[in-house]
Amino acid sequence: MHRRAQAFKLNQSTYPDISDILRRKAEGQRDIIALSFGEKIEMLEIMRDRISPLRDARENRIADRSHPAVWVER
Repeated sequence: MHRRAQAFKLNQSTYPDISDILRRKAEGQRDIIALSFGEKIEMLEIMRDRISPLRDARENRIADRSHPAVWVER
């Protein structure tokens, strides 16, 4: 039985301490809750503006894939 317990302990994973990450997440959630509705909408608009180049690039890639490739021989 002792060997089984040792084997089990060797297979157990150890995880890093993420309490600081979880604490900051909770603080951020409290900060957002305290904002007015208008401030939350403004945050969304700012985020939308920040991702617009990525969204545009993705849409261009999708549009390029929908058109068949045309080979031009010279």
